[in-house]
Amino acid sequence: MQNKPYEGSVGDRLDRLPVSKFHTKFLLYVTGGEFIITFLVLLVGSLLAIISEVFHLSTDVSTYIMPTAFYSGMVVGTFAFGRLADIYGRKKIYFVNLLVFAIGAIIAGLMSNYILIGVFMFIAGIGTGAEIPLGDTYISETMTKRNRGRRLALVYTIGVISAPLGAFWLLEMSNINLADSWRIFLIVLGVAALVFQVIRFRMKESPRWLESVGRYKDANNLMNSIEEEVMKEKDISSLPPVENHTEVLKEKPKWIDLFDKKLRKNTIMVIIFQYAQSGVFFGFTALVPTLLIAKGYSLASTFLFSIIIYMGFLVGSLVNLLYIDKLERKIGVCLFVGLAGIFGIIFSIANNSAEIVLFGFIVAFMLWNMSNFFHQYQAEIFPTKLRGSGTGMGQGINAIASASVPTLIVVFVLSHGSLAVFSVLGILVVITIVDIMLFGPKTSQRELESISNM
Repeated sequence: MQNKPYEGSVGDRLDRLPVSKFHTKFLLYVTGGEFIITFLVLLVGSLLAIISEVFHLSTDVSTYIMPTAFYSGMVVGTFAFGRLADIYGRKKIYFVNLLVFAIGAIIAGLMSNYILIGVFMFIAGIGTGAEIPLGDTYISETMTKRNRGRRLALVYTIGVISAPLGAFWLLEMSNINLADSWRIFLIVLGVAALVFQVIRFRMKESPRWLESVGRYKDANNLMNSIEEEVMKEKDISSLPPVENHTEVLKEKPKWIDLFDKKLRKNTIMVIIFQYAQSGVFFGFTALVPTLLIAKGYSLASTFLFSIIIYMGFLVGSLVNLLYIDKLERKIGVCLFVGLAGIFGIIFSIANNSAEIVLFGFIVAFMLWNMSNFFHQYQAEIFPTKLRGSGTGMGQGINAIASASVPTLIVVFVLSHGSLAVFSVLGILVVITIVDIMLFGPKTSQRELESISNM
């Protein structure tokens, strides 16, 4: 292939591309991994309920085995793999994380000692923690500024199908064989991750990353091949002219540069925001089965209710596709987390089954809308050279909150009732809104390089 001259930055060239099979194939590679790991991210609370029943453990102990161990592993995975993705590239790290997830999930499913289950759930969490920020980073760097929000939301829409599907799966397996249901669940997910890892070998590296580390020839060659692929598919001889000629700065940043004066406000904003919103999201997700059991419902009824409630995630994500690129990201985050807090209080005081299911569904609907907005928002506010590190740090704080908030609530708050639980989550909602509105930049429809460039 003859090399064309290096015209404009990679970001400028990517933004002019029409939607094509290149984008579709790329999204499928990302979506498959997200779909697999989301089963565990959203159903770990249901596994907690099963483990408690099978091993006759207290809620406190089973919380440490499942949500706390798993989310603690996510802390390690998000921080470590996010930084490694900035050093060694998105593609290399994207292959490793599913392998780590698979090893942890499969071996955890084979264990009979609850301490060892917790150890390998921790390892599965490491692989899971890498998947989410890497996916956000990869998509943001590859899609155009016109539709990157909608494309990322589409990935999470498909991924969240795992919530009601997984709850139904666990319900059916627990009815047949409660003792082994959680084992089958973990082993199947691990095997699926191994299979999909092979498929992912066809992925292309992020051309934005290649450019950001000074591999200009590789970035240019890759962009040439992508452009030729798109032009051949669309049967056109040329692409629209590059609109901008963004300068890509060449300094090599370190992780600590996230706290440089150029980025400090964004970084601190993300730390506060991620802990608060994650406490709300996973406080609700991980504790729904526990709260239902506390209200006197059986394990079977709990799973049935959870299926319906988790459908709110899917419906919320589908509806979100209509406006995620039309509504400013920071406004979307604040609007939907605020509504989730209001309906969460109503859910906490509901007494009959219909009200519990209805308001639980609405909370889930609002939370996933918020989630789609923030995943895209977080990836947009860091420069390419630090995008993996920044999103990894954000998701690391997310995982810390995911591990600590449900545990703290179970130990100190749950005994005081559902209203007390959602009052604590309501405080976190207020912190989220104040933090984003005061310190968060606007990002919708803007070039990534113009939001934050280093």
